[in-house]
Amino acid sequence: MTAFEAYADAIGATQIKIMRPLNQRLISLYQQKGFIYQKSKGSNPEHLWRWL
Repeated sequence: MTAFEAYADAIGATQIKIMRPLNQRLISLYQQKGFIYQKSKGSNPEHLWRWL
């Protein structure tokens, strides 16, 4: 999480996205860290995201 946030800050990002999580266990872990799960929609793959 620290690396995600540091990189996002360095590039001026306002959001972190984790694309195509491998399994439900990881999805649950990231949701505990404040990420929101988004199912696939059309050409947009499943991902987790969180505002900074």
